[in-house]
Amino acid sequence: MSTLFEFLPIGAYRTDASGMLLRANAALVRIDGFDTEEELLATFNDDATEWYVDPDRRSQFRRLMAQDGHVVNFVSETYRHKTGERIWIREAAHVVRDALGALLYYEGTVEDITATHRAHLTLQENEERWKRALESTGDGVWDWYIQSGDEFYSARCKQIYGFGEDEIPNRADALDGRTHPDDLAQMQRDREAHLSGQTPTYHNEHRILCKDNSWKWVLTRGMVISRDAQGRPLRMIGTHTDITDRKESDALIWRQANFDPLTGLPNRR
Repeated sequence: MSTLFEFLPIGAYRTDASGMLLRANAALVRIDGFDTEEELLATFNDDATEWYVDPDRRSQFRRLMAQDGHVVNFVSETYRHKTGERIWIREAAHVVRDALGALLYYEGTVEDITATHRAHLTLQENEERWKRALESTGDGVWDWYIQSGDEFYSARCKQIYGFGEDEIPNRADALDGRTHPDDLAQMQRDREAHLSGQTPTYHNEHRILCKDNSWKWVLTRGMVISRDAQGRPLRMIGTHTDITDRKESDALIWRQANFDPLTGLPNRR
Protein backbone atom coordinates (compact mmCIF):
# COMPACT_ATOMS: atom_id res chain seq x y z
CA MET A 1 0.00 0.00 0.00
CA SER A 2 1.32 3.42 -0.94
CA THR A 3 1.91 5.92 1.87
CA LEU A 4 2.56 9.64 2.18
CA PHE A 5 6.27 8.80 2.34
CA GLU A 6 6.26 7.79 -1.34
CA PHE A 7 4.24 10.78 -2.53
CA LEU A 8 5.99 13.59 -0.68
CA PRO A 9 7.08 16.28 -3.21
CA ILE A 10 10.41 16.65 -1.39
CA GLY A 11 12.94 13.96 -0.64
CA ALA A 12 12.33 11.69 2.36
CA TYR A 13 14.42 8.91 3.92
CA ARG A 14 14.80 6.55 6.85
CA THR A 15 18.04 5.29 8.38
CA ASP A 16 18.80 2.83 11.15
CA ALA A 17 20.62 3.77 14.36
CA SER A 18 24.02 3.32 12.70
CA GLY A 19 23.16 5.67 9.83
CA MET A 20 22.54 2.96 7.23
CA LEU A 21 19.97 4.20 4.70
CA LEU A 22 16.87 1.99 4.77
CA ARG A 23 14.38 3.84 2.56
CA ALA A 24 14.36 6.71 0.08
CA ASN A 25 11.29 8.05 -1.67
CA ALA A 26 11.00 8.86 -5.37
CA ALA A 27 11.70 12.59 -4.85
CA LEU A 28 15.01 11.86 -3.08
CA VAL A 29 15.97 9.43 -5.85
CA ARG A 30 15.43 12.23 -8.38
CA ILE A 31 17.27 14.82 -6.30
CA ASP A 32 20.37 12.66 -6.24
CA GLY A 33 20.12 11.91 -9.96
CA PHE A 34 19.37 8.19 -9.73
CA ASP A 35 16.76 6.11 -11.53
CA THR A 36 15.84 3.69 -8.75
CA GLU A 37 15.76 3.54 -4.98
CA GLU A 38 17.99 0.45 -5.03
CA GLU A 39 20.70 2.32 -6.93
CA LEU A 40 20.58 5.19 -4.45
CA LEU A 41 20.71 2.90 -1.39
CA ALA A 42 23.69 1.03 -2.76
CA THR A 43 25.61 4.25 -3.35
CA PHE A 44 24.76 5.90 -0.03
CA ASN A 45 25.57 2.82 2.02
CA ASP A 46 29.03 2.61 0.49
CA ASP A 47 31.45 3.86 3.16
CA ALA A 48 33.49 5.68 0.50
CA THR A 49 30.53 7.87 -0.50
CA GLU A 50 30.48 11.39 0.87
CA TRP A 51 27.14 13.22 0.85
CA TYR A 52 28.35 16.64 2.00
CA VAL A 53 30.89 18.76 0.13
CA ASP A 54 32.19 19.90 3.52
CA PRO A 55 32.79 16.60 5.39
CA ASP A 56 32.42 18.37 8.76
CA ARG A 57 28.71 18.84 8.06
CA ARG A 58 28.08 15.14 8.72
CA SER A 59 29.49 15.34 12.26
CA GLN A 60 27.57 18.60 12.86
CA PHE A 61 24.35 16.92 11.75
CA ARG A 62 24.94 13.93 14.02
CA ARG A 63 25.83 16.15 16.97
CA LEU A 64 22.57 18.08 16.63
CA MET A 65 20.58 14.85 16.39
CA ALA A 66 22.25 13.44 19.52
CA GLN A 67 21.82 16.70 21.39
CA ASP A 68 18.25 17.69 20.44
CA GLY A 69 16.71 14.58 18.88
CA HIS A 70 15.92 16.58 15.75
CA VAL A 71 17.44 18.89 13.12
CA VAL A 72 15.63 21.64 11.21
CA ASN A 73 16.66 24.00 8.43
CA PHE A 74 20.06 22.35 8.01
CA VAL A 75 21.37 23.94 4.78
CA SER A 76 24.40 22.39 3.11
CA GLU A 77 26.14 21.96 -0.21
CA THR A 78 26.07 18.30 -1.29
CA TYR A 79 26.90 16.11 -4.26
CA ARG A 80 24.33 14.90 -6.77
CA HIS A 81 26.02 11.52 -6.96
CA LYS A 82 24.83 10.37 -10.37
CA THR A 83 26.32 13.42 -12.11
CA GLY A 84 28.89 14.72 -9.61
CA GLU A 85 27.15 18.12 -9.67
CA ARG A 86 27.15 20.22 -6.51
CA ILE A 87 23.73 21.25 -5.24
CA TRP A 88 22.30 23.02 -2.18
CA ILE A 89 19.79 21.27 0.06
CA ARG A 90 17.76 21.95 3.20
CA GLU A 91 17.35 19.02 5.61
CA ALA A 92 15.09 18.25 8.54
CA ALA A 93 15.21 15.03 10.59
CA HIS A 94 14.12 13.53 13.88
CA VAL A 95 14.46 10.41 16.00
CA VAL A 96 11.62 7.85 16.03
CA ARG A 97 11.32 5.84 19.25
CA ASP A 98 9.08 3.03 20.47
CA ALA A 99 6.67 3.24 23.42
CA LEU A 100 9.51 2.48 25.85
CA GLY A 101 11.78 5.18 24.41
CA ALA A 102 14.10 2.87 22.51
CA LEU A 103 15.40 4.24 19.23
CA LEU A 104 13.73 2.64 16.22
CA TYR A 105 15.12 4.67 13.33
CA TYR A 106 15.77 8.18 12.04
CA GLU A 107 13.67 9.82 9.36
CA GLY A 108 14.06 13.09 7.56
CA THR A 109 13.43 15.22 4.51
CA VAL A 110 15.67 16.73 1.86
CA GLU A 111 14.67 19.73 -0.24
CA ASP A 112 16.65 20.87 -3.28
CA ILE A 113 17.05 24.65 -2.84
CA THR A 114 19.83 25.12 -5.41
CA ALA A 115 17.96 27.66 -7.55
CA THR A 116 16.76 29.83 -4.68
CA HIS A 117 20.09 29.60 -2.85
CA ARG A 118 22.07 30.70 -5.92
CA ALA A 119 19.59 33.50 -6.57
CA HIS A 120 20.05 34.64 -2.96
CA LEU A 121 23.84 34.56 -3.32
CA THR A 122 23.61 36.55 -6.56
CA LEU A 123 21.41 39.13 -4.83
CA GLN A 124 23.90 39.39 -1.97
CA GLU A 125 26.79 39.84 -4.42
CA ASN A 126 24.89 42.55 -6.30
CA GLU A 127 24.05 44.35 -3.06
CA GLU A 128 27.66 44.22 -1.92
CA ARG A 129 28.76 45.55 -5.31
CA TRP A 130 26.58 48.65 -5.24
CA LYS A 131 27.26 49.24 -1.56
CA ARG A 132 30.99 49.28 -2.34
CA ALA A 133 30.29 51.64 -5.24
CA LEU A 134 28.43 54.02 -2.91
CA GLU A 135 31.21 53.89 -0.33
CA SER A 136 33.82 54.67 -2.99
CA THR A 137 32.33 58.19 -3.13
CA GLY A 138 33.13 58.66 0.57
CA ASP A 139 29.55 58.13 1.75
CA GLY A 140 28.54 55.76 4.52
CA VAL A 141 25.85 53.17 3.79
CA TRP A 142 23.02 52.07 6.10
CA ASP A 143 20.55 49.21 5.66
CA TRP A 144 17.45 49.37 7.89
CA TYR A 145 15.03 46.47 8.52
CA ILE A 146 12.13 48.60 9.68
CA GLN A 147 9.86 46.07 11.39
CA SER A 148 12.60 44.61 13.61
CA GLY A 149 14.52 47.85 14.16
CA ASP A 150 17.78 46.25 13.02
CA GLU A 151 20.02 48.60 11.07
CA PHE A 152 23.41 47.72 9.63
CA TYR A 153 26.02 50.44 9.14
CA SER A 154 28.97 50.16 6.80
CA ALA A 155 32.50 50.68 8.13
CA ARG A 156 32.66 54.06 6.41
CA CYS A 157 29.37 55.13 8.02
CA LYS A 158 30.84 54.47 11.47
CA GLN A 159 34.16 56.12 10.57
CA ILE A 160 32.41 59.39 9.69
CA TYR A 161 31.52 59.76 13.38
CA GLY A 162 34.82 58.44 14.70
CA PHE A 163 33.63 54.98 15.70
CA GLY A 164 35.33 51.64 15.13
CA GLU A 165 33.73 48.58 13.56
CA ASP A 166 32.34 47.18 16.84
CA GLU A 167 31.50 50.44 18.61
CA ILE A 168 28.06 51.06 17.08
CA PRO A 169 25.31 48.44 17.65
CA ASN A 170 23.23 47.33 14.66
CA ARG A 171 20.11 49.17 15.82
CA ALA A 172 18.21 52.07 14.25
CA ASP A 173 18.41 54.05 17.48
CA ALA A 174 22.21 53.86 17.55
CA LEU A 175 22.59 57.00 15.42
CA ASP A 176 19.05 58.34 15.80
CA GLY A 177 19.79 58.64 19.50
CA ARG A 178 22.81 60.82 18.71
CA THR A 179 20.84 63.25 16.53
CA HIS A 180 20.86 66.90 17.69
CA PRO A 181 17.62 67.65 19.60
CA ASP A 182 16.93 70.71 17.41
CA ASP A 183 17.07 68.55 14.26
CA LEU A 184 15.20 65.48 15.46
CA ALA A 185 11.61 66.56 14.75
CA GLN A 186 12.30 67.58 11.14
CA MET A 187 14.29 64.39 10.51
CA GLN A 188 11.36 62.30 11.74
CA ARG A 189 8.88 64.29 9.63
CA ASP A 190 10.98 63.82 6.48
CA ARG A 191 11.42 60.13 7.18
CA GLU A 192 7.73 59.54 7.86
CA ALA A 193 6.79 61.39 4.65
CA HIS A 194 8.77 58.85 2.68
CA LEU A 195 7.70 55.79 4.68
CA SER A 196 4.04 56.74 4.15
CA GLY A 197 4.61 57.16 0.40
CA GLN A 198 4.24 60.96 0.27
CA THR A 199 7.76 61.47 -1.13
CA PRO A 200 9.69 59.26 -3.60
CA THR A 201 12.88 59.39 -1.52
CA TYR A 202 14.01 60.33 1.97
CA HIS A 203 16.22 63.43 2.23
CA ASN A 204 17.31 65.28 5.37
CA GLU A 205 20.18 67.30 6.83
CA HIS A 206 20.89 67.05 10.55
CA ARG A 207 23.66 66.97 13.13
CA ILE A 208 24.98 63.84 14.79
CA LEU A 209 27.09 63.66 17.94
CA CYS A 210 30.48 62.09 17.18
CA LYS A 211 32.54 59.90 19.46
CA ASP A 212 34.71 62.90 20.47
CA ASN A 213 31.53 64.86 21.43
CA SER A 214 31.76 67.20 18.44
CA TRP A 215 28.76 67.72 16.15
CA LYS A 216 28.93 66.72 12.52
CA TRP A 217 26.44 67.74 9.84
CA VAL A 218 25.24 64.90 7.64
CA LEU A 219 23.07 64.70 4.55
CA THR A 220 21.13 61.43 4.71
CA ARG A 221 19.28 60.04 1.70
CA GLY A 222 17.40 56.77 1.39
CA MET A 223 14.62 54.78 -0.22
CA VAL A 224 12.28 51.99 0.82
CA ILE A 225 13.14 48.95 -1.30
CA SER A 226 10.51 46.50 -0.04
CA ARG A 227 7.00 46.61 1.42
CA ASP A 228 4.62 43.90 2.61
CA ALA A 229 1.29 43.01 1.00
CA GLN A 230 -0.42 45.80 2.97
CA GLY A 231 2.09 48.39 1.75
CA ARG A 232 3.92 48.69 5.06
CA PRO A 233 7.65 49.42 4.63
CA LEU A 234 9.95 46.49 5.40
CA ARG A 235 13.43 47.56 4.33
CA MET A 236 15.10 50.88 3.55
CA ILE A 237 18.62 51.55 2.30
CA GLY A 238 20.47 54.85 2.15
CA THR A 239 23.64 56.87 2.66
CA HIS A 240 25.21 59.42 5.00
CA THR A 241 27.30 62.20 3.46
CA ASP A 242 29.47 64.41 5.66
CA ILE A 243 28.48 68.02 4.81
CA THR A 244 30.09 69.71 7.84
CA ASP A 245 32.55 71.77 5.76
CA ARG A 246 29.80 73.01 3.46
CA LYS A 247 27.58 73.95 6.41
CA GLU A 248 30.42 75.84 8.10
CA SER A 249 31.23 77.59 4.82
CA ASP A 250 27.60 78.61 4.36
CA ALA A 251 27.49 79.95 7.92
CA LEU A 252 30.69 81.97 7.37
CA ILE A 253 29.38 83.49 4.13
CA TRP A 254 26.12 84.43 5.86
CA ARG A 255 27.98 86.12 8.74
CA GLN A 256 30.24 88.03 6.35
CA ALA A 257 27.24 89.21 4.36
CA ASN A 258 25.23 90.34 7.35
CA PHE A 259 27.68 91.44 10.07
CA ASP A 260 30.54 93.90 10.17
CA PRO A 261 33.80 91.91 10.45
CA LEU A 262 35.37 94.48 12.84
CA THR A 263 32.54 95.31 15.23
CA GLY A 264 30.49 92.13 14.89
CA LEU A 265 27.39 94.31 14.58
CA PRO A 266 24.75 93.80 11.89
CA ASN A 267 25.58 95.83 8.80
CA ARG A 268 23.22 98.20 7.06
CA ARG A 269 21.96 95.51 4.72
